This record gives sequence, structure tokens and C-alpha cells, in this order.
Amino acid sequence: MLIGIIPDTSHAETLLNNLSEADFNLADVSILMSDLKKRNLIAKDEGPMKSWDLSNLVPNLTKKGIPSPKAEYCIEAIKQGKVLFAMNISDKSRSAASEMIKDNSGEIIQE
Repeated sequence: MLIGIIPDTSHAETLLNNLSEADFNLADVSILMSDLKKRNLIAKDEGPMKSWDLSNLVPNLTKKGIPSPKAEYCIEAIKQGKVLFAMNISDKSRSAASEMIKDNSGEIIQE
């Protein structure tokens, strides 16, 4: 699973559009942000973080191999208005998706 933090909703929308244009399956993508209504306007509740929220984020991320301090960092980023991005991805496509995250001013948390 590829996990990153995107600076804001605008960059998240651009990233989702870029992924779609590059024929990535958006059903494999999740975004989590503090404003769930806004999230629902730009993305479906799908992908590896389906049904997650801030209350269960740390235990769910640690189950996925993210150390607890990094999981706490993700919560703080969301509280600051950033967007947590996660994607189920093959090794073959990982590099391209990582580059798209970085192109949208994103920070990779786990590759």
C-alpha cells in the first residue's frame, strides 16, 4: 500500500484526476480528511482506508505496518487541513503513482 500526505483538497483533487487520466483504478484509492462532507464530494469511500476515520486511524495504520509515531503524524496532518492518501498498487505501478503524489506537493509516508 502506498500512503502519502497531500497539502490540501485542491491538490488531492488534482492527484485523483491525474491518476484517473493515467488509467489507475480510483476504487483502489482512499483519501481521508477532517471534513468528510468535502471528502465525499471529491472521492468515494473506497480503497484501503474505506470506513476509516480519525478515531480508528492509528490502530488501522499500525496494522498496515506504519509505526505509531508516523500514524500520529498523519492524524496531526489531517487536523491541520492536509489530506491522507492511500492506494493499493502493484509494484509495477508504484513508481508512477509515487511520482504523481510528489508532483502534487505530497509527502510519501510509506511505499
